[in-house]
Amino acid sequence: MVGSGRDSSLAIPVKNEREARTAVQRIKREGYDFVKVYSDLSRESFLAVANEAKRLNIPFAGHVPSVMNIAEASDLGIRSVEHMTEFNTSSSTNEDVLRKEEIDFWKTFGRLRGRDLHLEEAKLVTKFLDTYSQEKAARLFVLFGQNDTWQCPTLIITHSWAFANDPSIYADPNFRYVSAERRLKDAPYWNEIRSRPAEQFAVWNRGYQLRLQQIDAAHRAGVQFLAGSDSVSVSSSFPVPGFSLHDELAQFVKAGLTPLEALQTATINPAKFLGKEKELGTIEKGKLADLVLLDADPLTDISNTKKINAVVVNGRLLDKPTLHKMLAELLSRND
Repeated sequence: MVGSGRDSSLAIPVKNEREARTAVQRIKREGYDFVKVYSDLSRESFLAVANEAKRLNIPFAGHVPSVMNIAEASDLGIRSVEHMTEFNTSSSTNEDVLRKEEIDFWKTFGRLRGRDLHLEEAKLVTKFLDTYSQEKAARLFVLFGQNDTWQCPTLIITHSWAFANDPSIYADPNFRYVSAERRLKDAPYWNEIRSRPAEQFAVWNRGYQLRLQQIDAAHRAGVQFLAGSDSVSVSSSFPVPGFSLHDELAQFVKAGLTPLEALQTATINPAKFLGKEKELGTIEKGKLADLVLLDADPLTDISNTKKINAVVVNGRLLDKPTLHKMLAELLSRND
C-alpha cells in the first residue's frame, strides 16, 4: 500500500517521485501481487507509481487521488478502482473548479468543528451531484472498457453512510459476531455518525441513489465489476466481515445486475481479473474450488445466498451442524 501518510504497518508513506519509485520496487522485491494506491498521493507520486509499476510489470490498483482525473488514471493503467473514487469529480461539468474546492476543503476542514463541518461538506458534495453529467460518465464507462479498468464499488459502504441514521442498520443480528470489545470501542464513532445533521444524510442518500444508477449504466456499457465490502477505516465492526459480502451482492442486484451477474462479481470475475479463470471461478472438472451449498436458488432471489446448507473449503466438508457450532463458539467468545 502506498500513500502520503498511511499509518498501517503494511503501508509505505511516500512524499515524492523518488520515494514512490522506491516503494514500488520494494513491493515488487518482497513478492506482493500488486501495489495499492491511496487518495492522498500527490500527482507526482501517483505518476511515479504508475510508471514504475509498468516498468517492473506489477499491477497497481486502489484509490484515484483527488488530484487526478479518473480517465487519466485509467489511461495510466490502474487495474481496478476502489469505491469509484473521483468518479463524481471527473463526471462533473464543473470538474476543474470543484476539484480545487475539494482539495482545499480537505486541507482546511480541520478548522471547522461539528455541525459547521458537516454542513460545509454537504454543500460541497451537493455541488458534485448538481453538476453530474451523464454524458461525461458515459464516455468514462467506454474508456474503462477499452482500458480494462475494473470497478470495486463497495456499495454496502455507500449504503451504510446514507442510512446511518436509521436504527435498523444497527439492529443487524450479525453484529453479535463482532467482539463486545470491538463494538464498545466503535460505539463513539457510530454515535457521532448518527448525530450528523439531516442535511448531510439527505446528501449521502442522494449520492447513494446516484451510485446505483451509475453501476447500472456502467454495467450496460460493459464495465467489469468485482464484489468487495471493505470496512470503514476507524471501525472494523461494520460491515461485519463475511456476512457483508452477501449484502454487497444484494446491492448489485438493486443496482440492476441480475442475480447471476451479481454472483459472478464474487466468483468468475475475480478469477478473470487475476488471470486465473482457467483454474478458479467456476465449478468445472479440473478446477480448484471452495463451494457454498445452498438450500434455495440464488438465481431466483439473491438473498438465498444466506441460506447455507454446507461449505466445502480446502477439500473439507463443513455441514450445517458444524457451521452452527462454529458460529455458536464465536458467540460464546464474544460474550
